[in-house]
Amino acid sequence: RPAALSGSECDKPRGFHSWFKQLLSAIKQPSKYHTLKIASRLYGSKVYHFLERYEKCTKELYNCELESVDFMNANEEVRQKINSWVERQTNGEITNFFRANSIDRSTAMILLSTIFFQGKWKMPFNPKDTQRGIFWTCKDQSMYVDMMTQRGRFNIANISNPPMTVVEMDYEHEELCMNLLVPGDSISTDEIIMNLTYEQLQEWTNPENMKSVPIKFSMPKFTVQNQYPLKDPFSDMGVKNLFIPGKADLSGMTGNNQLVVSQVYQAIVFTVSEEGSDAAGASRTEVVSGSHPDIKINKPFFFMVRHKPTNMILFLGRICVPNWKVHPK
Repeated sequence: RPAALSGSECDKPRGFHSWFKQLLSAIKQPSKYHTLKIASRLYGSKVYHFLERYEKCTKELYNCELESVDFMNANEEVRQKINSWVERQTNGEITNFFRANSIDRSTAMILLSTIFFQGKWKMPFNPKDTQRGIFWTCKDQSMYVDMMTQRGRFNIANISNPPMTVVEMDYEHEELCMNLLVPGDSISTDEIIMNLTYEQLQEWTNPENMKSVPIKFSMPKFTVQNQYPLKDPFSDMGVKNLFIPGKADLSGMTGNNQLVVSQVYQAIVFTVSEEGSDAAGASRTEVVSGSHPDIKINKPFFFMVRHKPTNMILFLGRICVPNWKVHPK
């Protein structure tokens, strides 16, 4: 087994990789209140020689081990091996991640990163109060969904620009929470996405800008289950050279510039029910005061799961069609 390198040998002092290692360590602390499992693994082709330092540092900083596999001659066997690893790490939620014939024989490396989350609400919904209700999708079409309802105190913030209501729901022990961002009638989720920034999310969900108020709150049960290719979104954000032969610089992995990233995928399964969750211009915040009208989420909205001690966003998504699928426990 290769000797572990210290953080200073793998990253500059106070560098990004060392900082991220500390962040992951804080988030992955064991808890009896929720399950949060983050894992990474590398599968490298036997055709290529990966630098020893690269293997040691990915292990030291990201707890990510590299396994040498034969993409060229045992393609299907490798595919099944990778799918089994993903299935184990996600407690069976994500199966058959790579479909048959989806891994090219010329593949040099596959990097996998998984996250599994299961948490219970601090204030669960009573299933007896769940009723069918109308939800208006992103295409302005109506559909019937299972609408959960409860009365209680929720942290609420009203955002003036863009007009939006933010609701915070705590999980047990309050270390994790879900923020629900519901646009006002005069704006769509598409318009919010166009100008969305990390700084805005932090401001909108800042506890100092919220107030605990008693309301009747209703929201749909939903399941997000899909696989997304991320090459185009990465390119739109400016990450382009990584995918272009001759411009991609992955020499830190092999010592030369022969490698290039062909595709990036993300698979997610995220479920919200009465008990809790399972996984896969200028802005100003105003604090609500006095009484607040009941809140019923019956149109597209954003959801965000946040780790409060570090303020790290674990999940962020938009719900246009709140489909519901029961997953085995």
